[in-house]
Amino acid sequence: MDKRGSVPIKLYKREIAETLQVGPMTVRVYEDGSLTENRVSAITVELPAGGSGPPMHWHRFHDEVFLVTKGNKKESYSV
Repeated sequence: MDKRGSVPIKLYKREIAETLQVGPMTVRVYEDGSLTENRVSAITVELPAGGSGPPMHWHRFHDEVFLVTKGNKKESYSV
């Protein structure tokens, strides 16, 4: 697949998305990247109030975006 071209994406509805419970986090996988050569994936992570998210980490080959839709999230970064 040409890395500069478009890729097919299949987003699953919430009711049939794969759901994982990771500690206090509920993770729903809407697109796991298997159809996009791992170029695009889409997940939601629900955290309880006052809960902490994933530990500090990095991805070698892709970027990550966080959208807070309710409440607020404090992020810390290290270089």
